[in-house]
Amino acid sequence: MTLPTLRLLLALTLGFSLTAHAHGEAEHSPMHDKMEALNRDLRTLKRSLTPSAATAAASATPKEQLALADKLLAQVKELAAMKPSAKGGGPADVERLATYEKRMQPLVEKFAELRAAIAAEETNKAQEIVKALNKMKEEGHEAMGVEED
Repeated sequence: MTLPTLRLLLALTLGFSLTAHAHGEAEHSPMHDKMEALNRDLRTLKRSLTPSAATAAASATPKEQLALADKLLAQVKELAAMKPSAKGGGPADVERLATYEKRMQPLVEKFAELRAAIAAEETNKAQEIVKALNKMKEEGHEAMGVEED
């Protein structure tokens, strides 16, 4: 291969890689990032509610768990006020928005229940609520056509 051919191949390869990378970043909306943060914080709380022998010393205190529950409740309220991005307009987007709004209020209420259980130091109840929240997440993602990462 000649040097100009190699340069052209390199330029095309780099251009394609940069375009693909930029496209991948564009797919993550602020709502998506907030949903991921909510999921990450919920997993952290779940782990603190079920400490193993190896993590018992590092487990969150009830006060720390309550602070995390407060954060989760604020996050889900913020998400409930947001609207999912349109996917092309028309009736499908109207239906998608209605589905989102219908599913978010019960989610806010469930996170409020979780916060109350943690405030009352009812660990078993909090664990059950976390399981219910995970199920609600799966069902909501299926209803909205969201693919899990």
